Amino acid sequence: MSTQDSPVPDELLVLRQKAEDVLATVSPSGKNGGGENTGSVSHELRVHQIELEMQNENLRELTFELAAARDRYADLYELAPVGYLTLDADWWIRKVNRAASILLGRDAHKLLGRPLSKFVAPESQDDFFLLKRVTYASAEPIERELVILRESSDRVWIVVHAVRGTSTEATEYRLTLADVTERTRAQEELAEYRRHLEKLVEARTFALTEALQEKETLLREMQHRVKNNLQFVSSLLSLEAGEQQSPRGKAAFLQSQLRVEAMALVHRLLHRSIAAGNVSSRTYVQELAAGLMDAYGVGQGRIALDLQIEDIPMTIDTAVPVGLIVNELLTNALTHAFAGAAKGTLRVALSRQDAHRYSLEVSDNGQGMPEEIDVGFPSTVGLTLVNRLAAQLAGSCECHRNGGTSIMVSFSDSAQRS
Repeated sequence: MSTQDSPVPDELLVLRQKAEDVLATVSPSGKNGGGENTGSVSHELRVHQIELEMQNENLRELTFELAAARDRYADLYELAPVGYLTLDADWWIRKVNRAASILLGRDAHKLLGRPLSKFVAPESQDDFFLLKRVTYASAEPIERELVILRESSDRVWIVVHAVRGTSTEATEYRLTLADVTERTRAQEELAEYRRHLEKLVEARTFALTEALQEKETLLREMQHRVKNNLQFVSSLLSLEAGEQQSPRGKAAFLQSQLRVEAMALVHRLLHRSIAAGNVSSRTYVQELAAGLMDAYGVGQGRIALDLQIEDIPMTIDTAVPVGLIVNELLTNALTHAFAGAAKGTLRVALSRQDAHRYSLEVSDNGQGMPEEIDVGFPSTVGLTLVNRLAAQLAGSCECHRNGGTSIMVSFSDSAQRS
């Protein structure tokens, strides 16, 4: 078949031209004598011979390059800082590089032809089995952390990336191994340190709780003793009031007794709510007002009591002065606002102005406070005490006389005053 009967690849045409060029250089005439047919056949043979020689040379160069590439790959595989394993379909080791041999703690000849499971620590056998099963079913790389038991009985933590591949002969698995022992030990040390801290915190919390309970017990005892002492003083004042012959003397002792009762009430409420350390303003004012109404023998039928108290937690530093102010203003109203059997309404309002400021108003619709009494510069003991208590609370007093008397006290809580 001639070259005209079938298309000739370009590579063969180029090779043919090169052979022609070489033959022309060796034999310029391109003939070896003899007849025309004989010379043509001889020419073709020479060309084919040169073509074969050139193809052989190309093949030798490719073989050399392939061997060099194989050597480079073998060096990269062997000297890679990451461990490489090639396993057969049953996960027996077929190839192992130096890094993997070091990680597994055995020479290569002790690893080849043996099952990888033999070198996995007992606590990681379940994870290893799961790695095999998942890798078999997936075409994606699968990651697992395993513990390897070395020949020296040391344990090494490694991260394995496994992928299923297919060689020309059978299924195989390729694994990369990375040593994470230092990281794992650091995590375990951190976890142990955290557990140690938690134990310290737990012990410290227990000690503080015991100290707090002891403090609360002492505080309860102190409140109880203060309350008892104030009640004792109140009883003494009541006895003294009974001994007084003049109405003015009786009134003076009664007012003193009511002031002591106002302070004792704070301690009774604190004794009930010692865990919180605060007094409910609503409960305090309600009980204080009810006690005053009883002390003066005033029933709701004659004087109505209107309480509009916002429930505000108060410390003892705030509750005692506020209670004494309410006591003085209610006492003053019950004594002077409703003469004889006059009827009316007493109103007590307590509200929050902002985060640390409060407003207290005690008002009545009685006969009103005389104009000559200046609340800012009072001449009576009760109003003088109100002004001093308001100053103690970083507050001020205002008086309004419109159809009765209204005294407003604006004050701060203990946090704002400190």
